[in-house]
Amino acid sequence: QTVAGDWVLTHWGAGGREPVSLAPTLSVQDGRVSGWAGCNRYMGALLGEGAREEARDGVGVRAGAAGVAGAGTPARSAAGAAGTPFMPWRLGPLATTRMACDEAAMAVERRFLEQLGRSTRLWIEGGRLRLEHPDDSGAVQVLRFDRR
Repeated sequence: QTVAGDWVLTHWGAGGREPVSLAPTLSVQDGRVSGWAGCNRYMGALLGEGAREEARDGVGVRAGAAGVAGAGTPARSAAGAAGTPFMPWRLGPLATTRMACDEAAMAVERRFLEQLGRSTRLWIEGGRLRLEHPDDSGAVQVLRFDRR
């Protein structure tokens, strides 16, 4: 499996258990990210280890039963839930289009872009992508995506 490709958000929040009311998208290709955030389109660069792995193997960050690794090498990060290894994830600044939408869509967009930008690790398993980051209280905030 690879992080490269198209994803649709299904759940978010603490532990990734809260269903989304709209379905923002994420596309990862050639070290870049883009998608629809609930109202506007966004784009930016994937930084750090994930981008290097994608560039090195030409396909993307690969995942296996033990977690995420690039080009067949073991994952190089701290253990996640139940000892599953995660891959570091970091984005550069995101640019967005500037359309106005109703307040509900704008609230989804603000929350999605804030959580996407704060995410620090990823995990792929069974056609699902998890992006995670700790919030200010220490709870793990999760964006859960299914492959499109």
